[in-house]
Amino acid sequence: MTPLVLLAALCLPPPPGMPEPQPPGEAEKARVIATTSRNIVAGVVTRNDDKVRFRILKVYKGALKRGQVIDAYPAHGFYSGMPCPGMIPPPPTLKGAKGVIAFDELPAPLRWVTPQWLAEMKRTGLIADRR
Repeated sequence: MTPLVLLAALCLPPPPGMPEPQPPGEAEKARVIATTSRNIVAGVVTRNDDKVRFRILKVYKGALKRGQVIDAYPAHGFYSGMPCPGMIPPPPTLKGAKGVIAFDELPAPLRWVTPQWLAEMKRTGLIADRR
């Protein structure tokens, strides 16, 4: 199931006569995040005033380097469970917030990866503790 199908399943009712789609399981969520994100990094928010900055502490996937500071912005997390999350602004991200994010382009959306999804990605070999 692609991310768009997953998102559509959260926002639109099924066509008449079609069964309600089953929500993706935790393993499927982890697989989709790992296979569709160019970068998966752990780090900490170091600045959150007029700009949000994120210092990379560990790289799981991608060409970024440990210690690099990137521009970022608050974003809704993956599969937040609320219908159509783009309809309301994301919660603010506090300076000092730590965790793993997955993204494609910079500036990076702060879409946090849960510890369960990270563990599943490692368990299935989708990512490794490289650096």
